[in-house]
Amino acid sequence: MTFKRNLLTLAVASVLVSGMHSARAADAPAPDQQATATPGTDDAAKKKEDQAAELGTVTVTGVRAAIERAISIKQNSNEIVEAISAEDIGKLPDNSIAESLARLPGLAAQRVAGRASTVSLRGFAGDFSGTLLNGREQVSTGDNRAIEFDQYPSELLSGVVVYKTPEASLVGQGIAGTIAMQSVRPLDYNKQVVQVGARGEALSNSSVNANTDSKGYRVNASYIDQYLDHTLGLAIGYARLQSPTQDTRWEAWGYTGVTVPAGTPGMTSGDTAQALGGTKVYADSTEGTRDALMTTLEWRPNDQYTSTLDLYYSKFNQKLVYGGFEAGLPWGSGTVLTNPVVSNGQLVAGTWANVKPVLREEVDHHDDKIRSIGWNNKLRFGDGWEASADLSYSKANSSQSLMEEYAGTPKNGGATDTWNFSIDPSTGLPHFGVGLNYADPNLIKLTDSGGWGQDGYLKFPKTSDELKAARVDLSRDINSPISKVSAGINYNERTKTRHSDEYFMDLPGSSQGHTGVAVSVPASCLTSSTYLGYVGFPSIVSWDPDCAYHQTYSLQQFTHKDIYNKDWTVNEKVGTAYLKFDIDTEVAGLPLRGNVGAQYVHVNQNADAVATTEASGSVVANPVHAGTSYSNFLPSLNLVLTLPQENYLRFGAGREMARPRMDYMRANFDYGINTQASGTVNVFPCTGSDGIVHPHCRIEGSGGNPKLKPFLADAYDLSYEKYWETKAYVSATYFFKSLKTYVYNQNVLFDYTGLPTSSFNGIVPGSYQGIATVPQNGTGGYMRGYELTASMPLDVLWEPLDGFGVLASYANTHSSICPGGPGSCGPFPGLSKYVSQATIYYEKAGFSVRMAATHRSSYLGEVQAFGADLELHPIDKETVADFQLGYTIPTGKYEGLNFLLQVQNLFNEPYRESYGPGEPRQYTIYGRRVLLGVNYKF
Repeated sequence: MTFKRNLLTLAVASVLVSGMHSARAADAPAPDQQATATPGTDDAAKKKEDQAAELGTVTVTGVRAAIERAISIKQNSNEIVEAISAEDIGKLPDNSIAESLARLPGLAAQRVAGRASTVSLRGFAGDFSGTLLNGREQVSTGDNRAIEFDQYPSELLSGVVVYKTPEASLVGQGIAGTIAMQSVRPLDYNKQVVQVGARGEALSNSSVNANTDSKGYRVNASYIDQYLDHTLGLAIGYARLQSPTQDTRWEAWGYTGVTVPAGTPGMTSGDTAQALGGTKVYADSTEGTRDALMTTLEWRPNDQYTSTLDLYYSKFNQKLVYGGFEAGLPWGSGTVLTNPVVSNGQLVAGTWANVKPVLREEVDHHDDKIRSIGWNNKLRFGDGWEASADLSYSKANSSQSLMEEYAGTPKNGGATDTWNFSIDPSTGLPHFGVGLNYADPNLIKLTDSGGWGQDGYLKFPKTSDELKAARVDLSRDINSPISKVSAGINYNERTKTRHSDEYFMDLPGSSQGHTGVAVSVPASCLTSSTYLGYVGFPSIVSWDPDCAYHQTYSLQQFTHKDIYNKDWTVNEKVGTAYLKFDIDTEVAGLPLRGNVGAQYVHVNQNADAVATTEASGSVVANPVHAGTSYSNFLPSLNLVLTLPQENYLRFGAGREMARPRMDYMRANFDYGINTQASGTVNVFPCTGSDGIVHPHCRIEGSGGNPKLKPFLADAYDLSYEKYWETKAYVSATYFFKSLKTYVYNQNVLFDYTGLPTSSFNGIVPGSYQGIATVPQNGTGGYMRGYELTASMPLDVLWEPLDGFGVLASYANTHSSICPGGPGSCGPFPGLSKYVSQATIYYEKAGFSVRMAATHRSSYLGEVQAFGADLELHPIDKETVADFQLGYTIPTGKYEGLNFLLQVQNLFNEPYRESYGPGEPRQYTIYGRRVLLGVNYKF
C-alpha cells in the first residue's frame, strides 16, 4: 500500500508544527472569543456567541480543547467547511497562514523560497478561490488575484474558515471555495489579555553567500482590553518576522540528443543519447523582514448596536542574493564530448571540452505592503430585525528590483575549460571536475563571457492593487420552517496595475549588442568566494552586486514590445445582490436545517494598455482601451440532515463563479503582417512597396482580452459525518464541479482597422480583417474528488492511551478540464491528484509532543521565471514533515508560560521540478529550520 493512500502510515510517520488544528467547522475561535462572521450572516454570529458561552465550561486545555471546540461548532454549521483554530491568542506558530492552511483536508501549499506561499483548494490554483479578512475581499501583491498568504502572520489571526460550498450571503467566493480569515473581537473577551511571544530560529544550512545570515527571530505581542463598563473594546496585535533562507539550487537548461563517438560501450557509431543541454548552479540566500499590525476597536453601547473598526498593515521586505554559474554543454559554443558513458539511453558521464561558464551574481530587492481598513455597523431592532452596513478600503503595492551581473573569461579569446562530469541518477544532479581556478579574480572578470549581447540586466517590476467596497444587509428572524430571511447588496471597485522598466547594464567602453569589454571586479566589492561543492564544483569568485553596480556600470533603457506588454491596468466594478432563506424544520421526524438563496452579480470591466508593433527596429505603441459588462445569477443550496446516534448527512449545490485572471484581461496587443499565411481564413493578397503582389497575406496578433467573461461551474457536494460526543469524528465527502466555461488561448477573427500600419514596411494589406490569438471563453470539463477526514483522541479506543490523539485526512481529485482547450489536455495548474495530511500528538500534564506531515503528489505550479514573468513548471511530489515539543507551566506564579521547540522540514525534503520522466529540471535543498521560543499570556 502506497504512502499517499495509507493514512495510518502517514499519521505515525508525520509531524505537527503548530498549535493549529483542523476540523470541518463553521468556526474555530480562540478561548473567550468568537471568529468574525461575514457581514450579513448574523444568524451564524448569534449561534457562535451561544456556542462560545457553552464552551466556557470545557475544562480540557491546549490542542485537545481546540479540537473539541471545533467539533462542537462544526455540528451546527450549515455549510461544508474546514477550519483552523488557535489554542489561544498568539499561539498559531506557523510562519504564515499559508502553512496552516496546507494542513487542512483538500488544501495544498506551494513552496516559494522554502516557505508556503500560495494555496490550492480542491485542485484549483489560488486564482479560483475567494479570500476574505473579516468578511471583506482582499487585494493581492502578486500579478493576479491569488493571495500570497505569507503576507498574513498566523500570530495575528484567531482562525480561518474555508467554505467549500457556496452560500448566498458570502460575497467574493470562488469556484474552488472561499478562505475567510478572522481576527479577534475584543468584546468577546471578559477580561484584559496581554500576550507576548518570541522565537529564535537557526537553519541547518549555513550561510551560502557572503554577508548573509542563517539565523533569525520572531516576536509578537497582543493586547486586548475592555473599557466603559465593557462597552468599548480594543485589540492590538503586532508581529515581526526576520527570517533567512539558505539553499543550494541546481537547474537544467533542458535536454537534447547528442551523437556519441565511435567506440562508446553499448552504443553503435552514430547513435544518439539523451544529454543535459546545459546547467545552472546557484547558492541562494534570502533575508526577509515582515512587520504586521492588526487593530480592532469595537463599541457596543447596548445589546442592539455594535460598531467595529478593523485596521491591518503588513510590510514584507526581502533581499534575495544568488551566486553561481551557468554553462552550455552540448548547447555550448564549440564544446566537444569525449569518454561518454551511456546508461539506458542517457548520457550519465564523460568529458566536455571547450566549456566556457558564465559566473553570475544576482540580487532581488522585493518590497510588499498591504493596508486595509474596514468599518462595520450592526443594529438589531423591532421583532427580530437586524441591519448592518460595512465600508472598507484596501491597497497592496509590490515593487522589485532584479539585477544580474555576469563574469568569466573574456568573450573573444578568453580561456575555455575541460570538465569531467557524472550524473547522480537519484537526483539528476551533475558532479563536475574542472581545470581552471574560478575563484581567481585575476582570471575571472566582469564581462559578457557568454556572448549574450549584454553585460548585465536590471528590471523594476511593480504592481498596485486597490479595492473600495460598501455593503448593506437586512435580516429578519421568523418562527417557521424558514427560520430567517436575509438580503443585502455589495458594491466594490478594483484597480490593478502592473508596470516594468528594464535596462541593459553596460561596462565602461561597451554598449548593448557591442560587448566584449572585460573589467576587473572592484577590489572593494569582492567578498569571500562562493562554495558550490554540492555539485563537486570548487569555489567561485563572488562580489557584492550592489557595490559593483554603483562603481562600474551605466544603464541603457531597453524598449521592446515584450516590455510594453508587461504594462497594463485593469478596472472592475462589481455589484452583488443576494437573498437567502435559512431552513430549520423536520423531514420524516429528522431535523433538517440549512439555507437556500441566490446572488445576482453584475460586473463592468475595462482595461488600458498599448498595442505594439515594430517598424525599422523601433517599437510603435498605441493606447488601447477596451472592456465589457456581464451579469450572472448564482443560486445555492445547503442542507444538513441530522440522523440518529450523532450521524449527519450534508448536501450542497450551487452555481459558482470566478472572475478571470488579471493578466488574461489586459488590453496589451502585439501585431504584424504575415506574407506567407497558411489556411484561408482572412487571407488576402497584399502589395509590397516594390509593387509585388503577395497572394497569402494576413494581419496576425496576440495579447490579452478585456472582454473575457468569468469561469462558471455547477457544483455538488455530499458529505457524511459521524461524531462521538465532542471528542472525535470521521467524515467522507464527495464533490463534483462541472465547469460551464473555461478560459484558454484561441484564434479568433479580429478587426485591425485604425491601428498603425507602419510596421508593415510599405506593404498594403488587402484587408484589415485578420486573426488574433487571445484568451477566450470556451468549453470546460469537470473537477471531482473525495475527501476522508478523521480526528480521534485514542483514549476513545483504549483508556490507557489517554493524552494521545490522531488527526488525518486524504483527498483524491481528478480533472477532465483541458487547460489549453479541446485537444490540448495537459496537467491542470495547481492540481495534485493526491493530497494528505496527518498528525499524531501527545498532550498531558503540561507536556506536548506533536508530529505531522503534509503530502502532495506532482502538480503544475506557477513560478516567477525569466524576466519576472510567470511560467507554469511541473513540480514533483513532496512530503514535508514537522516536529514540535512543548511544555506549559500548569499552575503557580508563572501559570501559562509556554516553552516550545520546533523543527520544520524535519527530513530535509528537497524541492524538485521536472521536464518529464527522467528529465529533472530543478533540485533545491532548503535544509531544516529549528525554532526555540517562549509564549506567555497574562
